[in-house]
Amino acid sequence: MAKAVVSHSKAKSIGFKIVLILLTSAVLAGIAFCGLRVHEYSNRQESIKKDYMVVNSVSFGLLSVDEWRDNIIAAAKDRIQKFKLSPEQNKDLKKEIEQILHALINKFTDSIRKPQKNIGKKIEKMAFNSLVSVKKIHDQVPGYAQKIMDEINKPSSYKRLKNIAST
Repeated sequence: MAKAVVSHSKAKSIGFKIVLILLTSAVLAGIAFCGLRVHEYSNRQESIKKDYMVVNSVSFGLLSVDEWRDNIIAAAKDRIQKFKLSPEQNKDLKKEIEQILHALINKFTDSIRKPQKNIGKKIEKMAFNSLVSVKKIHDQVPGYAQKIMDEINKPSSYKRLKNIAST
């Protein structure tokens, strides 16, 4: 009976060791599995960081000069192709043209009317003063400005302006 008790306790001890080994093996397998997953996640995170750096880099990402240039050119081309002066812009442009024409006439008449030393220039000045009415020229400025506006608003002029702006 003593032999049976020893054998039984030995069997219990061996059974306990086997269960302990199996549990330890299961824990080790779980640890190995978790370690493998950590390794996979670490590699994935590294890959994501590289992609993030590429996306945000100066040469390819949001700060890429080439990308912004291409986007701006595309937007500008679209705006250029749709460009047309509004009635208000036409009115403002005509006023500007009239002011420029008045300023040119004034500058020209001032240069003619300044004191002259040369006899030819004095005769030119006298002929200008006697034959040309500066007031009449100024009165014709709105008509000239309108002719310029008509030329600007021609489809062929718009086409040339759009071509120049596109290039």
